Amino acid sequence: MTRPLHPNGARQHGFTLLEVLVAILVMALGVLGVLGLRMATLQHGGNANARVTASIQAADILDRMRANPARAAAGLYNIGLDAAEPTAFESVADQDLQQWRRALATRLPGGTGSVAVSAAGVAEVSIRWTERDTNRSGAQTLTFTFRSQL
Repeated sequence: MTRPLHPNGARQHGFTLLEVLVAILVMALGVLGVLGLRMATLQHGGNANARVTASIQAADILDRMRANPARAAAGLYNIGLDAAEPTAFESVADQDLQQWRRALATRLPGGTGSVAVSAAGVAEVSIRWTERDTNRSGAQTLTFTFRSQL
């Protein structure tokens, strides 16, 4: 005499289609969540990289000015944000500004910069670039300003 395995006499044979579909749905949601997190990480990492680059470029022009203090004090490094970069190399300051501006344009999206040296020898370096806005799907313009005694 054989006994049934289950009280109602029926035997189970594998998973039902519904269980398989639920498992696929749960796994798909998990993968989508991980991909979304990865995209946000890449976007924030790119924006942080742009800020580090701006800091490095500000230090670069300040070092160039410290290497040429007489010309910096005379205001030869002064340039506005929207001013054209020097094309004629009348001084080392012109060459420094052109190289600096080209580095900003190459390393930062929409990058440009300005320098203003006061009579007291305080240099103010402003760097402006366009950054992808993480909260909205557009872009925003950022400006960092660095001040240093020459």
